[in-house]
Amino acid sequence: MRDYDTFRFLSEKSSGVLEFGAVRMALLDIESGFWSIRRQVEALIGFQLTNSVFQQAGANGGASFAKSFGTPKSTTEEQQFFENCLQAYQTAGFGHFNIVDSHWQEGKVLVRGQNTFEAWMMQRHDQQADVQVCAYTAGVLVGFVNIIGERQDIVCIEHQCQAKGDPFCEFELLPVAEAEHQSVVSITPDPMLGRQINLLEMLFERMPMGIAVIDRDFNLVRCNPTWAAFIDQYTPSEAVQVLPGAYLFDLEPGTEDVIIPLFEQVFKGETIHQDAVRIESGGIVSFWDIVLSPLYENEQVVGLLNVSIDVTERVKIYQTLEQRVTERTHEVERRREIAESLRDIIGMINANMPLDTFLEKAVRLATQRVGAAACVLHHFDLEAEEIEHMASYGMAGMFPKRGRRHFSALKVSGGEMYLLATLKRKPTYTNYPPLPERVDEIKRDTTIPDEIKTERIALRSAFAGSLSVPLFIQDAVYGGMVFYYKVAQEFTDEQIQLALTFAEQVSLAIENAHLREKVEQTAVTTERNRLARDLHDAVSQTLFSASLIADVLPKLWDRDPELGKEKLDELRQLTRGALSEMRTLLLELRPASLVDIDLVDLLQHLVNAFTGRTRVPVNLVADGQVDPAPEIKEVFFRVAQEALNNISKHAGATQVTVNLARDEKKMLLEIRDDGIGFHPEDVTAESLGLGIMRERADAIHAELEIKSEPTQGTYIKLFWEAARK
Repeated sequence: MRDYDTFRFLSEKSSGVLEFGAVRMALLDIESGFWSIRRQVEALIGFQLTNSVFQQAGANGGASFAKSFGTPKSTTEEQQFFENCLQAYQTAGFGHFNIVDSHWQEGKVLVRGQNTFEAWMMQRHDQQADVQVCAYTAGVLVGFVNIIGERQDIVCIEHQCQAKGDPFCEFELLPVAEAEHQSVVSITPDPMLGRQINLLEMLFERMPMGIAVIDRDFNLVRCNPTWAAFIDQYTPSEAVQVLPGAYLFDLEPGTEDVIIPLFEQVFKGETIHQDAVRIESGGIVSFWDIVLSPLYENEQVVGLLNVSIDVTERVKIYQTLEQRVTERTHEVERRREIAESLRDIIGMINANMPLDTFLEKAVRLATQRVGAAACVLHHFDLEAEEIEHMASYGMAGMFPKRGRRHFSALKVSGGEMYLLATLKRKPTYTNYPPLPERVDEIKRDTTIPDEIKTERIALRSAFAGSLSVPLFIQDAVYGGMVFYYKVAQEFTDEQIQLALTFAEQVSLAIENAHLREKVEQTAVTTERNRLARDLHDAVSQTLFSASLIADVLPKLWDRDPELGKEKLDELRQLTRGALSEMRTLLLELRPASLVDIDLVDLLQHLVNAFTGRTRVPVNLVADGQVDPAPEIKEVFFRVAQEALNNISKHAGATQVTVNLARDEKKMLLEIRDDGIGFHPEDVTAESLGLGIMRERADAIHAELEIKSEPTQGTYIKLFWEAARK
C-alpha cells in the first residue's frame, strides 16, 4: 500500500485534473469545457445517451485511477483505498464527499456529496433538472469501488440530487442483484453503447464546434473536421493542409498578434473564455467564441485544447444592427439640432431684432446645419438689375464687400448660372473642376477683370462645390443664398430640401422686417395725423379765439374798461390754455419727459389745457410732495387725461374738481364734474375710454372706481398703495 501522503493533486493548480504517479484522470475545465461539450453532445444524441457516454467515461477514468493504488491486501486496505480515491476526487474540485455508511464486505457504501460539479453547473446556469444529473460522478464511484474490491458487480444508484432541489446528492453503491430494477450505473459498458465503435471518437469527429489540440510550439497535434473546415473557410489555407504537425501560423497567417497572447496565458495554466474574438487572416475577417484549456503531462503544460464556435454571422448581424442604431441616433440628434436651429430662427424673428443682426446669425446657423463651410446671402434688385450683398458666414477676408453690383458683373464672375436659376425659382448645385484646372482656366480668361479674377480664384481655391437656393417674399423673387462646401457633394434631395427650409425662414424674417417697417411708418403717420387733429381741434381754435379777442380788445377797452378787463382775463386764460395744450402734445411726442416733470405740474398742464379749450373752470388741489415712480406717475397722468377728455366731449359740465393726495406708500386721485352724468351699467367698457383707464389701473395693481347718475355728474377715483413686504 502506498502512503496517502505521497499523493500529489494537480487540482490545486487546475480544477478538473488529478494525478497519481504517472496515471492521470482528467476532464476539460468544468465550467467551460464540460458544460459546453455536454450541451453539444445532448444536441446531437439526446439526454439519455449522453448520460451513458459520460457515465462510461467516468467509470473508465475512476477505474484507471484506482488501479494506480496497487492491490489491497485486506478489507481494511480496500476501504482505505476507496476513501483515498474519494478524497483525491474531491480535492481535484469535483465536489465535497463523505461516506455516510459502509459495509465493505457486503459491497455496500452510501456516499453523500455537496456541490458535485454537475449539479453545481446546473445551478450556476440557473437550470433545474427533473432527474438526477451526476452521471459522470456516479461512473467514477463505480470505477473506484469495483477495481479496489476486485469486483464487476457493484453498481451505483443516485437517490437524491441537488440539481433537482434536494439538499445533497446521495449515491448508493451495492451489488447489482440488490438494485431491484432501479436505474443503475455499472462498470460494464451498456450493450447499446458497446456496439458503438468508439462513440466518443465519433462525437469528436461530428462536433459542430471546432476542436484542436495545439502543442507549446504552436504545432497542430490533432483536430476534428469542423476545425479543418474553419481553416478552409476563413484563411488562405485549404483543408488538405490541415495535418498533424502543421504550424498553426502557416495555416492562419497574420493572426499572431491575437493568438499568441492568449496561448501564452493558457501555457501558464489559465483557462481562457472569450466571446466574439476577431481574427483576420489573408484579409478574411471572422469572429469566434473560444475556450482554451491547458493540457498537462507530469505537472507540466504541454499544450492546449482549443474549442471554437463560429459566430461570424451573429457578430456581423449585431454590428449591422448596432451601426443602424448608431446611425439612427446620429440622425435623431442631427434632426434635433436642425429643429433647434429653426426654433432659434423663429425666436429671433419674434424678437424683432435688427434685420442685419438677424441675417448674420441666421446665415451662420443655416451654414452649420446643412454641413457647409460658408454661405452668402444676396438681394436682387430686378428694376435696377443689381445684386446686393446682405450677409455672409465663413468668407471673412475672401473678397471685399462691394455693396451693389450690376447683373452684368455676374457674367464675368461665374455667377450667371446662380442668377438665372434663382430668377427661375429653382435651386442649383455644382461641383467645381479640380483646383489646378479651375484656377488656370480663370487666369486664362481675358474677359474677366483682374480684380474679379482675384475673387473667383479665392472662391474656387477655398471650395469644391456650391448649392444655391432662392428667396421669395410674397411669391416674388427677393434674392438667394449660396452655400459653399470644401469637399465635393452628392447633393441629396434631403440636403437641398433642408437648405430650402432655412431659406424660407430667412425669407419670412425679411418679410416680417419689411412689414414691421411699414407698420412703424404707418404708426408714425397715424400719430402725426392725430397730433394734427389735436392741434386743429384744440390749439388752433383756442388761438383763433384769442386772436379775435386781441383784435377787438382795444376798442372794447375804450368803450367799456370793465368789459375790456374781462376780455383781457379771458385772453390770458386762452393763451395759457393753448400753451398747456402745446406742452401736453409735446409730452405725447416725448413720453420720456414724464419722468422729469412733477405729477402736480403735469396735472396743471392738463387742467390749463382743458380750461383753455372748454372755458370750464377746474379746481386743482394737491397734497403731498412725494413724486411717485415713473410707471405710477404715468398711469395717474393718463387716467386724468382721459377723464378730462371725456368731460370736455360728453359731460356738458360747468365746474370740475381734481384732488391729488400722495405720500411714499399710497396715492389717491379724485375727479368730479357737475355734468349730465350717465348710467354706468349702460356704458360698455370700451366706451368713454373706460376700458383703457381700467387696463392702466390694473397694470400697477391700483383700484379704479367710477360713479355716475344722470343729471348728477360723474365721480372718478384712482387709488394706489405700495405692496407690503
